[in-house]
Amino acid sequence: MKKLIVLLMVGILAMGSIVGCAKKTSNGSAYNKEFSTEMMTTVAGEEINIKDTENIFADKVLGFGFIKPAIWESISGGMIDQMVELPNAYNISYISETAIERMQNIDYSKISEEEAMAILEEVYSREFKFMCVYKVYEGSPDEAGAGGLLTPEGAEELQKAYSNTVSFGTIDKDTYYLSYNTELPPGDWTEKDKENINALAETVDEFRKNIILFPANVEQEEENLNGDLNKFTTTDMSGNQITEELLKDYDITMVNIWTTWCGYCVEEMPELEELYQTLPENVNMITICADAADETELANEILKQSNASFTTLVGNEELEKCLLSQVAGFPTTVFVDSEGNVVSDVQVGAPAGKGEIVEGYTNLIHNALSASGK
Repeated sequence: MKKLIVLLMVGILAMGSIVGCAKKTSNGSAYNKEFSTEMMTTVAGEEINIKDTENIFADKVLGFGFIKPAIWESISGGMIDQMVELPNAYNISYISETAIERMQNIDYSKISEEEAMAILEEVYSREFKFMCVYKVYEGSPDEAGAGGLLTPEGAEELQKAYSNTVSFGTIDKDTYYLSYNTELPPGDWTEKDKENINALAETVDEFRKNIILFPANVEQEEENLNGDLNKFTTTDMSGNQITEELLKDYDITMVNIWTTWCGYCVEEMPELEELYQTLPENVNMITICADAADETELANEILKQSNASFTTLVGNEELEKCLLSQVAGFPTTVFVDSEGNVVSDVQVGAPAGKGEIVEGYTNLIHNALSASGK
């Protein structure tokens, strides 16, 4: 299995605008006037074509992005764990070879959820904190608290976990930082772990040069999506051919779009199954795994662990053209009528916290039914 647990929310967000010449922060780092999916400039002043650049991450809410060093994809034995903590930070950690082997050798179907969580907590308590890219809100503490933003005091606490911290300057009221470690703490690390950490440490300078900054958009604006599911052909996770006919018997179909590398997507999956079991007869729910064609084994494992009984479609070129290319982040949920037309507001991210997701989506389904006149 390529990855067992990966906590990462978004890839490149869609629907950006072309950015003009970059500006400079107070300490000389280049930054972009706004988010873009066309051309961007790194802090080192290098202009890059977003569409043609591999291993890139950018988030308009966070206000930064970066090009991930290619070697990160080739790490074996241990695992790089990546997690977005919106709207503040992006964490990169290393999970040891021993921990990965332990997690892979457990039959999760034979232990309770509490036992599984205890194992994961033990694993993550021994992770190597490699990097954290984050922004600190320098405005009023009340504004920071209301928006869940990282304050200077919170940043000082965060920085205690790292040996090195560099700032890239301030844009508006946000100051951007990178904190990182390059040496393993004492512990039962294997020779492979040590080799991996040394390899990661050598990528720090490359990573720093390839950070991309732009003013953060922390407003929860209404998401527009111009796609639809009027006509498509793909397969489900069992290989059965699926077309738009899947939608015709329902007034509303909730379509949850996710990826195997999105931790938030995976976390909400059990509650999606709970929601599915409570749907009225005129409503259906399906999911689309955007990277299932490349990560079939992992996608199936995630669905199995969640006891998912709903239909999951495999993302393909047809779905990319009609819908997926319009998706701004993962998870994204749209509501379509029997002809595949989007009939209500798009939901980016889960609509509520853990334990309240069923209620959150239920409310959105009622809104979609009302919007379609049902």
